[in-house]
Amino acid sequence: MNGNPIGSNNAVYVSSSLVNGDQIRLKLTSSIVCVTATSAFSNIITVQVSQNITPDVTISVVPNGFVCDGDTLSFAATYTGAGTSPVFDWRVNGVSSAITPVFTTTQLNNGDQIDLIIGSSAFCALPVTDTSNVIIVQIDPLLTPVVSITANPPGVFCDGTEITYSASGILGGLNPSYQWLLNNVSVGSNSDTLISDSFLNGDTLTLIYPSTERCLAVNPVQSNLIIIERYPDLVPEITGPDEVCFGQEITFSVSGTGGNGGPYHYQWNNGLGTATGYTFVPIQTETYIVAMNDSCSAKRYDSITVIVNPLPEPAFTISPTQATILNPFFDFVDASLNTVTWYWTFGDNTSSTLQFPSHTYLVPGTFPVKLTAVSMEGCIDSTFGEVFVENVVTFYIPNSFTPNGDGINDNFGVTGYSVEGYDLSIWGRWGQPIFISEGPYDQWDGLDENGKPLPEGVYVYQLKVTNDPDKKVRTGTVTLIR
Repeated sequence: MNGNPIGSNNAVYVSSSLVNGDQIRLKLTSSIVCVTATSAFSNIITVQVSQNITPDVTISVVPNGFVCDGDTLSFAATYTGAGTSPVFDWRVNGVSSAITPVFTTTQLNNGDQIDLIIGSSAFCALPVTDTSNVIIVQIDPLLTPVVSITANPPGVFCDGTEITYSASGILGGLNPSYQWLLNNVSVGSNSDTLISDSFLNGDTLTLIYPSTERCLAVNPVQSNLIIIERYPDLVPEITGPDEVCFGQEITFSVSGTGGNGGPYHYQWNNGLGTATGYTFVPIQTETYIVAMNDSCSAKRYDSITVIVNPLPEPAFTISPTQATILNPFFDFVDASLNTVTWYWTFGDNTSSTLQFPSHTYLVPGTFPVKLTAVSMEGCIDSTFGEVFVENVVTFYIPNSFTPNGDGINDNFGVTGYSVEGYDLSIWGRWGQPIFISEGPYDQWDGLDENGKPLPEGVYVYQLKVTNDPDKKVRTGTVTLIR
């Protein structure tokens, strides 16, 4: 070696102390006699010695620190001196579990110890394997939050009663959330209490409870379900007219339902009092409000506005105000206000719906005239007037007649207007009585008292008309012509 003898007289040379660059050759000495040369040198071998490589491995985990049960942990190795094809032996609590470069698992338990034995493929690796550091995993168990809700006061509550619903939860973390659901619709705010006086009977209330804890088996969780039990709403109802005419009497009343079933108590505004009904005459348009309670529920109200419509203002003039029966014609001139319909009665069983009627009376007398006016709202009022038709008595006494049976001028008597009867007597020229009337309208037919026709001539009459304005007995002559 390097020109110096080494080793022993042996065909094999073994050494572990060579260094890089040492030159080795063999000198062979022959034991044969008669050789040309007794020894010979071999070729020279220059030794190439590589340095020993010590493999080294370190492992890490992602995520690092505390994790939740079931989380994925990924273990990776950082190594040197392992060559190009190292061999991996991942161990869990000393038991081989994987041979991949990266060890990924969700099946670890809290306190498990993970390490890696790496086998180096490098030339001159010494030792051939290395064992990594140990990682003790910290795994927290999965938690299940719990939340419940309660009502205060509990049980059936009255209309309008304010109820406080409270949430009580565990494992909600430092900052849990509260999502109240009424009939599965979000209500309220992010608070552990919910206050309301308006929930209805049969409504459902529950709470969604998102937790801020780290390791949760379920998130969020839902509370128990509260089914709202509430008495029906108090409902006062006023019945009565909402529109009247001025001076008209009205009656309205109130009845109630709901709540705890009563007894119900009422209080009216406008100084009416506490009764269930009233009858009175309103003097102006006004709103009447009643408050109702049942000693349990909040007060509920109903109202009615009664519109007081003004009456029409009937008025008229008559032209003329009086007339005689000979000219009994009257004009009625309307002067009404707030009127759309007119109804006249004239005191003689006749009527009219014209605004400006005219009327003729057939008999004399004093007649009341009534105008009934109707407004657009249907309100009615009346006014009265009076007409006077003067009776005029007229009568005619003929001075001749012809009792020949031809139906023309066959009798002698009084004709005229408004004659209420008369007394008539006929006398001969010598003063003898010929005819004396018995009925109020008897007429002389030219016969004597025995029923025989009298001759032509001049006869004397005496006449007293019952309602003669002059109250006179009238005498004269009449000529009988045959």
